[in-house]
This record gives sequence, C-alpha cells and structure tokens, in this order.
Amino acid sequence: MVKKKKGFNPYERVALTALVRARRKLTTKQVADMTQLSWITAKKHLLNLKKKRYLERKILANKIYWKVKK
Repeated sequence: MVKKKKGFNPYERVALTALVRARRKLTTKQVADMTQLSWITAKKHLLNLKKKRYLERKILANKIYWKVKK
C-alpha cells in the first residue's frame, strides 16, 4: 500500500507563495512569470492546489484568475 505525502511539492509551494505575496488574484501566466515556471507547469500545479482546496479559480473576461482560499 502506498501512502500519500501530506503537504506541498516544491512547485506547488512556489506557486502558492507567489499568490500569497501578490495579495491579489493572478492569472496562470502571471504566476508562471513570477515563479519562472513554464505556463503549463504552473497550470498543472495550480490545478493540483485547487483540487487540494487551497485555491479558488475565477473565470473573468476569458481569463482564469487564481486566489488563495480564505
């Protein structure tokens, strides 16, 4: 039986830190630029954080914005 690790992997930690420091909603591209991750890597780990219920996703004007859940 494989146990799941708790906590964040390094990419999730970097993405979450960027959102916390920004103190506002950011697009996937903004997170990628701030963290020096590729867009697809940022998207993948932002979705993982959403699944873990740490982030909220809002779609406004055909853009996806991410923010930390309160």
